[in-house]
Amino acid sequence: MTSSDRGVSGGTLVDAAQKLAHGEIALIQAIATLSNSTVFLEKPATNHAALQVFAVEGDHWVLAFSSLQRVAAARGMCEWISLTGQDLMDNMPPRVNLGIDVQDDHSFFVPAAVIAARALSRGGSSQ
Repeated sequence: MTSSDRGVSGGTLVDAAQKLAHGEIALIQAIATLSNSTVFLEKPATNHAALQVFAVEGDHWVLAFSSLQRVAAARGMCEWISLTGQDLMDNMPPRVNLGIDVQDDHSFFVPAAVIAARALSRGGSSQ
């Protein structure tokens, strides 16, 4: 584990996700840990897209994982990319939600509106 995998309280992304699942921390705290963590994503099938976006029941999602093993478990053998959670959220397409470790009990979801509001509060664009 690298220092980038540790959140504001020193725990890993999985630790924060488990605490969120048990109601021990708020989503905003899990997002703070996500921001400081390295995440892994399936590489888009085309070079035209920066991130792989999935359509599920009318919503659009980017899926990120806390380890390469979790990418493989959820997506099978695939090409992958890694970046910080902060870089991921800074580059999310508009109106796209974020799912973290979706195949695990500790999965959590960051709604597109929360990502946009966070970008505005940081002085960025809501895209």
